Amino acid sequence: MTLSKIKIPLSRPLIGKQEERLVLKTLRSGRLTRGPVTTSFETEFARYIGVRHGPAVSGATAALHLALLAHSIGSADNDTIHIHCICRQHTLQGRETCFC
Repeated sequence: MTLSKIKIPLSRPLIGKQEERLVLKTLRSGRLTRGPVTTSFETEFARYIGVRHGPAVSGATAALHLALLAHSIGSADNDTIHIHCICRQHTLQGRETCFC
């Protein structure tokens, strides 16, 4: 058997009737981003972790950007970030990327 024919799933999603209902609700709302479902998620998430704000973002780069801003980490600061994130994030903050 060749390697390309081997399929190993990383994880199987657990999607039930409630998830299907919520996806349809979102699709039918006419708002795929920043709509009522997202706002509800942010509110519930913030309450769950005990903070005032729980912003939903589109991916890891946006999340990293918010985390650095929240901790006042700017262009003059040095840090260690996983190599896959570093280039894009540093560019957004006007930072120079240094590979050591």
